[in-house]
Amino acid sequence: MASSNRCVFRTNPGKTEPWMCGRSLALSSETGGFQSIRTGLSPSTEYKLDFQARGDDFWSCIERRSPRRLQSVSMRGPATSNTPGVMMMDTVKKTFVLVHGAWHGGWCYRHTAAALRRMGHEVFTPTHTGVGERAHHADQNISLETHIRDVAGCIEAEEISDIILVGHSYGGMVITGLADRMADRIKALVYLDAFVPDDGESLMALLHKAVEPAVAAQFIGGFHSAALEKNSGMTQPLTAEMLHVSPENREWVNRRCVPQALATFEMPVLLSGKIENVKRRHYILADGWDPSPFRYFARKYTGAPGWDVIKLPSGHDVMVDLPNELAASLAKIS
Repeated sequence: MASSNRCVFRTNPGKTEPWMCGRSLALSSETGGFQSIRTGLSPSTEYKLDFQARGDDFWSCIERRSPRRLQSVSMRGPATSNTPGVMMMDTVKKTFVLVHGAWHGGWCYRHTAAALRRMGHEVFTPTHTGVGERAHHADQNISLETHIRDVAGCIEAEEISDIILVGHSYGGMVITGLADRMADRIKALVYLDAFVPDDGESLMALLHKAVEPAVAAQFIGGFHSAALEKNSGMTQPLTAEMLHVSPENREWVNRRCVPQALATFEMPVLLSGKIENVKRRHYILADGWDPSPFRYFARKYTGAPGWDVIKLPSGHDVMVDLPNELAASLAKIS
């Protein structure tokens, strides 16, 4: 079965033929790929590009070096012209490590990772000890340090570098500690509706900064009460309803989330300062839920040197509810 996409671009006046379109074009929120067009085009004219590929999207055809699978490519300009063109790949393959938040696992990035891979990117979704498919290792003594080492182990074992490191929620604590130890392998840090600690700060300490005292007390009191139950030392997941996950995804999220050690929230991150060598920082705020502690960080870093802040209209689990839109936003990071 053929799939098709269309995009619109405008030629750049003054360029000689053959002309290479220098502007990256997002084809759709799902593919989010980028390409250039080379053809004989009239300057200052708007053109539409239509393409189709058999059985898979166009980017898979290019990635798999199978140009003969390409069904048709044509340039359609003004009503009086029908200019043939040649599509050329202009995508830089990127490496993403997507770090999940509390109670979740690598499973929550399933659709975001798939979208990024369709664009030709390399994606890793490690799961922390004690949750997800590693829930059988759950223990009250698991700490933030354990989870930092989990992700560091993935990077070491896969022998990857030039990484765009993404951390969701509690995952912001993890990627901060990790980036301080492996700054030479990190290209950019992305905090996805996430905590951003300074040296010596824990998640619990950040809650006191990020929300009103009554809200912080409610969060922390709930964590402590759960940990005291049967002296388990474990926190219970916040429900998908509390996190404003879309109704169609709530059952999946509630089914897959599992308890996590309270110690992971209480341990401060200790930084040497090497994280400052990672110059590119991004913050993505999920703008569709409250009371959110993450608005504090979006405000703090808006306009700050080296930071780029954007908003997506989503509840807290952006990667679950808006996987294609999130993938498109991540793919734009250079």
